[in-house]
Amino acid sequence: RNNLIMRKIFVIHFFLISLIYFPISGISQNPNYSEDIAPIIYDKCLKCHHNNGIAPISLETYMDVASNAGLIQHVTSNGEMPPWPPDTLYQDYAYENVLTFTEINSITSWIAGGVPLGDTSLLPPKPIFSNNSLLGGVPDLELQIPAYASTATANGDDYVCFSIPTGLTQYKKIRAIEIIPGNTSIVHHVIVAIDNIPNNNVVTTLDCMGPDGKFIYGYAPGSLPIIYPEDNGDSFGVTLSAGSSISLGMHYPEGSYGMLDSTKVRFYFYPQNTNIREISTDFLITNWTFVLPPHQITEVSD
Repeated sequence: RNNLIMRKIFVIHFFLISLIYFPISGISQNPNYSEDIAPIIYDKCLKCHHNNGIAPISLETYMDVASNAGLIQHVTSNGEMPPWPPDTLYQDYAYENVLTFTEINSITSWIAGGVPLGDTSLLPPKPIFSNNSLLGGVPDLELQIPAYASTATANGDDYVCFSIPTGLTQYKKIRAIEIIPGNTSIVHHVIVAIDNIPNNNVVTTLDCMGPDGKFIYGYAPGSLPIIYPEDNGDSFGVTLSAGSSISLGMHYPEGSYGMLDSTKVRFYFYPQNTNIREISTDFLITNWTFVLPPHQITEVSD
């Protein structure tokens, strides 16, 4: 416990010291948008903050960023953005989307220096966001929800689940999964599961916070397709049974009322004779009244 507390104190102390000294040492560098800030925005922010993206503010251009400089400084310096709830001082995870102290200081120094544009010929390539496939090629199975109009209100979100028959006549072994959002401006997240109760027709369940069944993939803006690893000759994957159904748990945010979506999920299979190590995701805690307060440290002695 003492080590963890001391580590946090050290990190906070380092951050405060860096806020004092970094701008002084960085005066000669004079951070500019083209070379210093655009790479940060493109890498950490545009996944959500692009035209027709899920976030309300687009940060695709210099003018977009400069006109929102005060807001950006506030939400990046206090850790509100990019949103990443896990405590990175305690545990790191794959696909973390957080700003480093250096990146935060660069943003702060750039704003303090008057948001200079710099040499636009040095701008990095801007990411392209669309509902096109990242995996490419022809999927082995593609399922699509029926055209759906969000019922989210100005003050409430819309959660709905769709269970879609796969039409498979024999079992398949999943190698990769990709979500293709039908409307990137309203698809907040998608939960993909193998339905516990297969059906012959598409079943729509309103007010559904998440599908029942075996969870196999989760999508949010900026998510990459999942490609199961192959290590030392071992192929990892998930078996999809004949006659099975796939459930998509959709979340549409407040303010999206009446907007249409038709999201797809694409599956890529291993060759039929491939031996796989089955991956399983299970809920280990199902007591929904259990509450674990934040910032608590429990010591366990032998």
